[in-house]
Amino acid sequence: DNVIPTAEVTYEPVTIDVEKAVSSALQYRSDALKADRDIQLRDIDVASAKSRSGFRFDVTARYGVNKTDTIFKDIFRDFNRSRSASLTLSLPIFDWGSNSLNVEAAEVEYKNATVQREYVRQQVRQETMDLVNRIRVAQSRIEVLKKSVAVAQQSYDISLQRFRNGTINRNELAQAQQRLTT
Repeated sequence: DNVIPTAEVTYEPVTIDVEKAVSSALQYRSDALKADRDIQLRDIDVASAKSRSGFRFDVTARYGVNKTDTIFKDIFRDFNRSRSASLTLSLPIFDWGSNSLNVEAAEVEYKNATVQREYVRQQVRQETMDLVNRIRVAQSRIEVLKKSVAVAQQSYDISLQRFRNGTINRNELAQAQQRLTT
């Protein structure tokens, strides 16, 4: 039987908008999102460290340890029993500079998180652009391989015609077929 091998490579070219790919990667990649969340957490840490140096009011009220008190008006009498209410005012007068150091440390952590975010964003940009470039190289490689297949097909057709004419033997035809397959 006559066996005619055919090789056909089909693909759909893909156009990729680099800016859209980079912006999508920055918006959805987990490492970029984590860097953004770290900045938010460090900002909260700075606010928390700054708040420790301010005034603080604490209000505490207890009414019956075992919930056995039935008269609410007696809450301000007999404080030596199980009922109590207290108002605590905390005013930092002197803290040996520890709070200012804590605020400074929190601000440094915030700056580190900001720098880390920029590094991650740059890394994501670079990785995305490298990926787009690899896709483009693969597309051009497909074009070259498509042309190589066409040349190999023509070479095989010529070898087949030469075999039919009797100018080459089976081994040479098999080699031409192998080149086409490869």
